[in-house]
Amino acid sequence: MNLSKSVKVAIAYKGGTQKSLAESMKVTQATLTSWMKGKTAPNAFQIAQMAVYFDMKVSSFIELGE
Repeated sequence: MNLSKSVKVAIAYKGGTQKSLAESMKVTQATLTSWMKGKTAPNAFQIAQMAVYFDMKVSSFIELGE
């Protein structure tokens, strides 16, 4: 799973920003950046939160990074 690509594609396709995503998830932009750089990883709940933010199924969100 390439979370960075999933987020970038979802932002381009569905709109929004990394900042608004972080705010909606109640995490810092630094945390989101860390996930996107592969330094840390979100848990399953946080991945589900991202999918909800982009109004997608979790599986569809993950597939964006394939």
